[in-house]
Amino acid sequence: MHIPASARLLALAVVGVVLVSGCTDAQAPAAASSIEIPDLGPLPASDVLTPDQIEQERLAGVEASWLQVTGSYPDAVRPDAAFVGFTPGYTYVDALDECYIDSGLALDRKTDEVGVSRRTGTTVRSEADAVAVYLCQTAVVVSPPPMNAAQIGYYYDYLTEFLAPCYAANDIGNAAAPERETYIASWPSTGWFPGLGDLYGTAAAAAVIDACPKPFS
Repeated sequence: MHIPASARLLALAVVGVVLVSGCTDAQAPAAASSIEIPDLGPLPASDVLTPDQIEQERLAGVEASWLQVTGSYPDAVRPDAAFVGFTPGYTYVDALDECYIDSGLALDRKTDEVGVSRRTGTTVRSEADAVAVYLCQTAVVVSPPPMNAAQIGYYYDYLTEFLAPCYAANDIGNAAAPERETYIASWPSTGWFPGLGDLYGTAAAAAVIDACPKPFS
């Protein structure tokens, strides 16, 4: 059973950001290039949730995560699960992946049409795996409120009008973005985010990240 990185958010439409990493044939440029950041205007306002609504959303997510376990393992015993705290949406997948790795779960990857290897969550192969995923999804929760359509569109515009072109200016290729409407409708399981390819973990990556800042950084 494959658990996408954003699976616990689907029933709640809670924000998650699918981040990517991997390998391309791009060589690190001698010096990182930047491009002009487009004027997208102010970030659209978030929906307003009361503290009670926020807690209801979180608890609903916990229940949805446990249903994923019992859907495949009806006799599973539900463990005590600790809520560590809310995580910003743009770091949620990284934080969840770190929990998966710490729990002994392997991260799944797939290679897109331009050769970028993308993280796609983890595959559950046993009841113990399913329970480990539940514990991570309960501990690591994306910050409320969920992004609304206007905010997702703003985020998409930043990625397509600045981040991906800025990476391209540094000879870093990425798969073509989906249509804007498709991206918004499929959120948070968009499966697309511009990545740094071979530069991840290298000295050159820091220069490119500085020249091409990610959204909300």
